[in-house]
Amino acid sequence: MLTYYRNNLIHHFINESYVACTLLGISNIHDIGKGVNIKDLWPRVKYLKSMLQNDFIYRKTIKTEEDLEKTVKFLSLRGFLNYDEASQIVSIDSKNENSQYS
Repeated sequence: MLTYYRNNLIHHFINESYVACTLLGISNIHDIGKGVNIKDLWPRVKYLKSMLQNDFIYRKTIKTEEDLEKTVKFLSLRGFLNYDEASQIVSIDSKNENSQYS
């Protein structure tokens, strides 16, 4: 029964999922607490999208670096990650009391 809802809702969260999975992958290589430049995220998001393009069909997905930045800003506003627009650094602070991880 839950599969029915998952299949109907997955496209609402795909852009955020691309960013989250990419950050998770990067965190295995770098200290994500220090942050990563958004320009470094773009090639990894594109790679992840290319891996999944034959498994899923989505109408609205990240197509440009501007779309990626919009998604990162949205996640930052919701408290899932930190984004410094001046330096274009994306980071996750799990010790932040205002974050979604607390």
